[in-house]
Amino acid sequence: AAKLWGDHLQALRQYRVPQQLAGHPVHFEENLVPEAVAEEMRNHLKEIGVLYTNAADTQWYDPIYEDVGEAQPFDNGCSDPFLVPNKNRTKCVLPGRTDVGRHFILTGGPMGLKEIYDNIVSRLLSFGIYNWDLSKDPSMESLFLGEKFQNAAKLTCPKDKQFIHPFQGNYIVQIPGQTVAAHIDAPYFWGANRFQFPQWLLAVMTFSGLFEDQFIPQVQVVGNIHEWD
Repeated sequence: AAKLWGDHLQALRQYRVPQQLAGHPVHFEENLVPEAVAEEMRNHLKEIGVLYTNAADTQWYDPIYEDVGEAQPFDNGCSDPFLVPNKNRTKCVLPGRTDVGRHFILTGGPMGLKEIYDNIVSRLLSFGIYNWDLSKDPSMESLFLGEKFQNAAKLTCPKDKQFIHPFQGNYIVQIPGQTVAAHIDAPYFWGANRFQFPQWLLAVMTFSGLFEDQFIPQVQVVGNIHEWD
C-alpha cells in the first residue's frame, strides 16, 4: 500500500489478520459530531481534569483477574521490563494491551519507525477516560442516541444484527508526536470480557478463532472533537 504525503509517495505496511477479522465494512460520516456537542465534550474533559495514560486504563474499572499467573510482587518497582504496577501497586502485571505495544515496538507501525525503546513507547502512552455509564456524560449519550449516529451504526452492522445498544464512550487525548497503534478494541465474549480478564488475553482469544460461537459483535466509532485541522 502507498500513501501520498505532500510531494512524496510513502510505502505503508499492510497487516495480516485472521479470516474472521477481515472483510468487515467501514463507513465514513462527514461531521458525525455536531460542533455544539463537540464543545460540550471538550468542556467535559476540562471538568474531569486528571487523565491517566491508557497503559493504566484499569484506573476506570476493576477486572476480577489482572493476570493469568505471570504477575510478580511489587517491590518499589517492577524488575521485569515487560511488567507494570497494578492499580493498587501490590503486584506487577502485563499492561492490558501489551499485545498492541509489543507489535508497535517490534514493527514500528505502518510507517516502520526506527526509534529507541523509550521514544517509541512514549508515542503510545496517550491519555484517556473510560465510561460505561453514559448518563454521566449527557453530550456523549445524546450523540449515541442521535439519528445520524444510529443510522451510521446500522450501515456497518450485518442486516441480521441490527440491535444498536450504546454501552461505552471513551475520550482519547494525544499530545504532539503520539499515535494510536493498529489494534482491535477490547473484545467481548459471553462469559469473558475486560471486567473479568486482561484485555490482551481477550485479544488472543479473538485472533485464535476458537471462540467465535461466544463472540459478541461490536461497532467501534472514532470521531474527532478538536478545534484544529
